Amino acid sequence: VVFFFSPRKLKLFLLSLALAPVLLMNQQLITGFTIHPGHWPYGVFEPLAPLIVLIVLSTTFKSWFKDNYKTGLLVVPILIYALVNQFKITRQWQSLNYLKPEEVKLFNWLETQSPSGVILTLDKRLNRYLAVYSPDDLYLPYGSYSRLSLDQLWQKINLAFFIYQLSPAAIAQTLSSTQFIGQMFDQTYNYHKFSDLQGLIFPDQVKAQILKQDPVLTLGTRYLPDNLKQLSLEKTLSLTKDNICGFALDYVILGELENNLSAQLDQSIFSLIYQNPQFQVFKLKPEVCYE
Repeated sequence: VVFFFSPRKLKLFLLSLALAPVLLMNQQLITGFTIHPGHWPYGVFEPLAPLIVLIVLSTTFKSWFKDNYKTGLLVVPILIYALVNQFKITRQWQSLNYLKPEEVKLFNWLETQSPSGVILTLDKRLNRYLAVYSPDDLYLPYGSYSRLSLDQLWQKINLAFFIYQLSPAAIAQTLSSTQFIGQMFDQTYNYHKFSDLQGLIFPDQVKAQILKQDPVLTLGTRYLPDNLKQLSLEKTLSLTKDNICGFALDYVILGELENNLSAQLDQSIFSLIYQNPQFQVFKLKPEVCYE
């Protein structure tokens, strides 16, 4: 109603605002770059919502807003809301805004003391910073920024589990982590786009959640089907050290996340070359792949 009875300029503003998420979600078809649609509601729309309300009110009820002080009465709560919202987001993601001391030492060592190579870690946070603060390439990709096929990605994930000698329970824990799924697959497994879930095994409560959610403006459930988890475990258990040489790999990091999964490395394949109180870095022995 507001749209149809509003002035032309306001109509154009509301129309452009409504089309913005559609354009953002589909612009990867043109540019090849992805902007997460799930970031739109809380990252863009929510902070803009009070401003939109003010614009609509001030344009629709012009006579009431003739006095500047009345407009100011609405601007004050909007500014307060914006500050509170910004403070909340800053506190929530505070850990992403700085490097921990041991991380600084690790990155300094990687940059100055070790030849560049391909480095493996299961830690999403560390992968995020390794791409920026070290000269090394990532063994496992960060988010959707990878040219690997889905089959190649699963091969590298299973090899990572094998390299860290993870137990079946640790593998299941990792494949149930929303952070890990989001990092590895982005929206590859967004089942909300499917009309049915035939051939995919989910717990009943997860299936119910998938079927009732709208695929628009969602990052998906981030739950891998149980049969895919089982297949990953079976393939990991069938691997041998000869499979390690199928993909380039130079360094492996043991950090807090890997230690919490009781990860360990085969000392006949990897040698320790750096450590600090939080991290250990191992190097793949040359003779393993170049005998």
